Amino acid sequence: MLPPSTPDHLKSLAPRATQPPKCSSPPTTTSYNTPLHILALFLILLCGTTACLLPTLTRPHPRLSISRHALFISRHFGTGVLIALAFCHLLPTAFENLWNECLPHVWREGYAAMPGCIAMVGALAVAGVEMGFELRGVRCACAVEGVGGGDDESGRQMKQTTQVCATGNERAADLICPCETSDDRGSQSDSVEAQSDTLTAQQADQRRILQCLLLEAGILFHSVFIGLSISLSTGTTFIALMVAIAIHQIFEGRGLGARIAGIERFSVRSVKPWGMAFAYGLTCPLGQAIGLGLRKTYDPEGTTALLVVGVANAISAGMILYAGLVQLLGEDLLSEKSYATLSTRSRLEAVAALVFGCGIMAAMATWA
Repeated sequence: MLPPSTPDHLKSLAPRATQPPKCSSPPTTTSYNTPLHILALFLILLCGTTACLLPTLTRPHPRLSISRHALFISRHFGTGVLIALAFCHLLPTAFENLWNECLPHVWREGYAAMPGCIAMVGALAVAGVEMGFELRGVRCACAVEGVGGGDDESGRQMKQTTQVCATGNERAADLICPCETSDDRGSQSDSVEAQSDTLTAQQADQRRILQCLLLEAGILFHSVFIGLSISLSTGTTFIALMVAIAIHQIFEGRGLGARIAGIERFSVRSVKPWGMAFAYGLTCPLGQAIGLGLRKTYDPEGTTALLVVGVANAISAGMILYAGLVQLLGEDLLSEKSYATLSTRSRLEAVAALVFGCGIMAAMATWA
């Protein structure tokens, strides 16, 4: 209570002392229900882990295993989910956070395209990693193709091939590699072709593993902040967000799990698919646990939080967009191999599943 003698210009400033700063969250009027938030943590853990692990769990049991057709549909449905996740969830959140008026001028008006630029860097980083692994695979394949017999001429050609491959010159390797000269193959042709076919299959499996790892990296990067948002909400907002994100985790986990189960290199007893599935299932609950611990100090509307979440979502959007459009959609439906192997009916089913996945996840953006 101010004394009566207080000047009018100071009286007008008094109410501001009880108001929160401009760049902070308003004080909550709902009590924080800790047991309910802990229950939500285990619910999200169960939904995400089960959805991602289910395709791998059913592989060893023929009666329970998902048919190839169902796995095919799930894989393309998951591609649609991931594409919509990047376009309708991550990118809008990145722009919203990084254009917030609480951030410095450079983020809002100095260079307003910053969120898109960060997403572009994320996509190019994934492309660079994939390119590096592809070049490494080309060198290995060329070295194997250059392994010939014991005569001096074959030995010289093998050395030339290995040297050319080491420089990454595929065109020159095609001209020099003895595997391309049918007159000189002789009795070695069958063994060389077998080695080449085996290596090609191995490279295809390695490529699928790399794609899954890069895709999962983009998903995990933003899952922590999804968990944070659940733990920092209260009341009816918390209930709606918990239900929406539980469904979100199921669809997202289903898509990723179908991709993991489709890697034939993973044997039935391999622990790698389990590790990838548990990594996905645990990341969002990890964010929830962090939110539970920091709920009294972490301010989601603070400058630091806006920057961290905005940049992380932009990077994740770029990574998932590249993985979804180039690695998954491009290779599954637009590559030469897909046109040679997919029937018209299978292609239409794949496109329908893709569009359905996009639609479901785009609609989910209304709530989460």
